[in-house]
Amino acid sequence: MSMEPARRADLEHELRARGYRVTSTRRAVWDVLRFAHRHLTAYEIVARTDAAGRRVDLASVYRTLDLLEDLGLARRSRLLRSEADSWEVAHADEHFHMECIHCGDVDHHVGALVAVIEDHLGKDHGFDVYEVELRVAGRCATCREPRASGRRA
Repeated sequence: MSMEPARRADLEHELRARGYRVTSTRRAVWDVLRFAHRHLTAYEIVARTDAAGRRVDLASVYRTLDLLEDLGLARRSRLLRSEADSWEVAHADEHFHMECIHCGDVDHHVGALVAVIEDHLGKDHGFDVYEVELRVAGRCATCREPRASGRRA
């Protein structure tokens, strides 16, 4: 997925607008998340903040991620590669994750399918959809191996 990194000003504006302080820990976690361009676990965020010389403990990372999610700046997902939640910068489009079971790469697919599912659940089941997260496991184009029949898996 190609998207421009969210700005630090987004974080600072949202925190101040809702009465939260702008702290160095919140900035450090946000900076790692916004430049990652992929899903990260809290452990990966700790490692990246440490590598950047900005020591942040795991509990603070989790608290910050929960706050970022509450503010609508981060999005939590449960991917196959880990039993832990992973995080990415929130984005407005509904999508589903295509996760390669071989290399672990995760790609986003944006399309009308999510809207079709929401519509179906609302009309046919009276269900008021709050959020949709779909995960599709398989092999990415790079990892697919040709079958003996000549067809690709």
